[in-house]
This record gives sequence, structure tokens and C-alpha cells, in this order.
Amino acid sequence: MGRVLLCVGKRAEKPYFFEKTGQNIYSIEELCYVLGENAYILDEDIEDKELAGWVEEECGLHELSKTLYTLINKKVSVSAFVGTVFDYTGYYPKEKSAQIEEILKNGRNLTLYERKKTKADCLVQRGKYAAAIKEYDSLLKELDGKDPPLLAKIYHNKAVAQANLFAYAYAAGGFYKAYEINGMEEDYMAYLAAKRLSMKEEDYIRFIAENPEGYAASLLLEKKLNKIRERWQGTKGWEYKEVLLQYKENGNKNLYYREVEKLINELKAEYRECAGR
Repeated sequence: MGRVLLCVGKRAEKPYFFEKTGQNIYSIEELCYVLGENAYILDEDIEDKELAGWVEEECGLHELSKTLYTLINKKVSVSAFVGTVFDYTGYYPKEKSAQIEEILKNGRNLTLYERKKTKADCLVQRGKYAAAIKEYDSLLKELDGKDPPLLAKIYHNKAVAQANLFAYAYAAGGFYKAYEINGMEEDYMAYLAAKRLSMKEEDYIRFIAENPEGYAASLLLEKKLNKIRERWQGTKGWEYKEVLLQYKENGNKNLYYREVEKLINELKAEYRECAGR
């Protein structure tokens, strides 16, 4: 059962326009939701006397409004300002409120673009790859070629998200763009790995032969892949694969195909979750 939320104050007749997202807000609960969902892009602009006035005049929350005016005059941190609103309304559980305040603290010295990248990076860490790619694309459009070091990081991280969706050909392009910008070996190795995963073995060998500048890196990549294979042996995944092969070799095809279908359905469900479908 979800938490029961008690509304605080009244619904505004005149909404507060939240410029960061371009939307109208009609209640203190809506304000909390918008602040929480957009924590990565908040800055000192949120400490607005117009907002404090709206809280009093439209929501009828005189105490909170008075507190917000005081905080604005003291020029407190964004995390302290937003945290005060959360504490007063009780909209978020304490743990969630603390997480949001931590995001605000960490983003204090970052540019708007860096904060947006952090938001996308967090989506990748949570396995929300399609949503992260959308955020990266939007950010790349906004940057429009500015800030090359940041661009390289965005291209790299977007490619990581694409690789997790098995879109290796697209990921290879992103890794290579990052490499073109910063010349880092890490990006070139990731590019080769994505190329290898996106191509048939004979095509990849031909690709390396036609690009001799990548030959040394390709040898290093093979060594790394061999080490990964060695580490994989003995894991549950490796043991499961061996069991499936035994089913097949022993003629127990019904069990083999049933287990394979089960695995495929699990992978499909996981993929749909990651791709936001």
C-alpha cells in the first residue's frame, strides 16, 4: 500500500509559473513534485520572492512563506531552501527527501549542462538506458558543439547506454566521436569492442586489416576479452550454459527448449524495462 498524502494549504487560483520546466503549478504538492523531479537542474533562481509570495497568497501557507522569505534574505543553499519546503509539507519520505537534497548539494558547483549530464548518468546507473539516451541527445543539441571535454564524456556515456541495449553499431559511433574529441585510448578501445560485437568475425578481421592503425589496440582488446572469458568460467551463468548444452547433447530437447524460451522471455522483459517499452 502506498503512503497517504494529506494536502497542505489550498489549491491556487493563480498558478506559479516554473520557468525551468515551463509549467504552471497549482499547489504546494505540485511544487514539491516538480522540485524533486527536476533536482538536477535547480539553482539559486529557485529562491524567488515571487514564489514565497505565491505560497502565502495563493496556497494560504503563511508560516512557510515567512520562512522562505527569511531563507531568501539569508541566501541559504538551494538544498536548504528546497529541504525546508519538503520538511514542511511532508510530501516525500525522509529518505527520498535526503536523496534529493544530496543531489542539490553535489550539483552546487556544476554548470547547468553538467547537472543535466549527471541526471542522464544516474538513469544509466538505474538501467533506464532509453531515457538516458533521450537526455543525452537533448543535451548534445543544447551544447551545439560547445565545451568539447564535456561533449566527449556525453558521447562516451551515451554509447555505454546504447551498448547496454545491444545497439553496438550505434555505440561504436559514439565511442569514436568521443575519441575524435579527446584522443583517449579508453574511448578507442571501447570503439573497437563495440565494432567487434556489431560485426561478424570475418568482417571484423577485414575491418582491422583495412585499419592498421588499430591493430595494436585490437591485440590488447583480445587479451582483455580472453581474461573476461576466463573470469566467466565457473560463474552461475557459465554453469547454466553448460547445463543447457548437456540437455541438448543428451537428447532432452523438450527441457532444453523450455529453458531457452524461459531465458529469452526473461531477457526480453529486462530489455523492455531498459528500453522503456
